[in-house]
Amino acid sequence: MIRVQNLTKKYRNQTGGRSSCVKYALDNVSLDIKEGTITAILGLNGAGKTSLLSLLWALLNLLEVLLVLMTKGCHTSYTRK
Repeated sequence: MIRVQNLTKKYRNQTGGRSSCVKYALDNVSLDIKEGTITAILGLNGAGKTSLLSLLWALLNLLEVLLVLMTKGCHTSYTRK
């Protein structure tokens, strides 16, 4: 099972000068994806679907690396193929 709670992703848009505008791609998104199920992510253009999946993919890859390091010991280097 994959559980996400209160995931937020912000982008800063530079507006020429020193001021910047914050845009939320994701704002407090929570979801559960149960093992063995097919899940669809639906939404309008710009709703944050790609941002959500990119963050989930990055977090799962990081978790995989951490598990490998914990399994093999802290002094083991790990390179993803």
